Amino acid sequence: MKMTVANESTKKVLSALFSRKMLSRKDIAQATGLSRAAVTYSVDELLRQGILLEKGVSEASPKGGPKPVNLCLNSEACLVISILVRQGNPIVQIVDITGEVRCKYPFLKQYYEDFSQMIDETVGLCRRAIEEFGRARFLGVGISVPGNIRNNEVVFSPYFDAKKLNLGKKFSQELGMDVFVERDVYNMAYGERWRGCAQKQTDFLCVWISSGIGSAAIVDSKLINGAMGLAGEMGFMAVDKRAYRERPYTLDDFGYFEEITSVRRLEEKYCAPFEQVIALAERNAAIMQDLYAMCDTLAMGITNAILLLNPSVIIVSGRFRHAKAAIGAYFERQVHQLCPMPCDIRFSYLGEDAITLGGTYLVLNQRLGIEMKE
Repeated sequence: MKMTVANESTKKVLSALFSRKMLSRKDIAQATGLSRAAVTYSVDELLRQGILLEKGVSEASPKGGPKPVNLCLNSEACLVISILVRQGNPIVQIVDITGEVRCKYPFLKQYYEDFSQMIDETVGLCRRAIEEFGRARFLGVGISVPGNIRNNEVVFSPYFDAKKLNLGKKFSQELGMDVFVERDVYNMAYGERWRGCAQKQTDFLCVWISSGIGSAAIVDSKLINGAMGLAGEMGFMAVDKRAYRERPYTLDDFGYFEEITSVRRLEEKYCAPFEQVIALAERNAAIMQDLYAMCDTLAMGITNAILLLNPSVIIVSGRFRHAKAAIGAYFERQVHQLCPMPCDIRFSYLGEDAITLGGTYLVLNQRLGIEMKE
């Protein structure tokens, strides 16, 4: 979709409607501080491009005057292909500008030994989406991938050789669309702030606990990237002296913290998926003690992160979130016992959908200048 958002006033109008769903022109002026003339110009341009719709009238109206007309984002016109690239259970979703998932395309396999086969199938699913929904409705493609991303390029990923495969360039050439690439955990934070547990939060930490452990921190409404774009690699935390070893750690290793606390460790020990391990623990005291021990160590790492960042909320996601009913209360008690700072702990209800929502937001931000407001 060849849309243009040429000035800051138009971006402010879009951002106000993105955060508050439906507003009148007067409401937009109050929310943004723009003059009525600037709002009128921007709204007229966005209506012309089909990005906004007029939808009904406001209940509040000046005495004796006409009721103000409400405006909203046009969910039919602005779509994004959001992709989560990984070898196990990759995802291709079509998401609209309001955050509604319009379609999720199934893959032929749950796990791909051949990464190139998974990429080829992903491209095919994207082409199918373009054919089914119509190219003109798409703003672009958002790709979420584990690894180190800088300037929209993958510097390192555990899944493929970034020197041989420019992921963004490949999808752009194959699909003829703008493509934006970001770390999966960073997009998770954007998704949680948009429609998840971190709505209206300005300082929070998302922690993904599955086969590995990663995190993303939003401080004063800004994502912390770090000097190399690697902030949040919690999996490499050293929580005791056993972290020392003869060979230094590298990014393609599992870090010490995730070696001793990830769901992978319990899956290997009990030869069962983590969700099954949780179910078994309810009838087996020894397995439950292993889950408690996992919580104890996780609480140490998360407490360290709280002390460094002072977030108001910690969001726990990944497959560990499925253990909320069994050990959630115990885990929270352990964190609060260790940490002298107050912090609200929430288990994500979005899970991996937060990542694809974040990939959608990435495209909306880059193409339309939309920013999340409180």
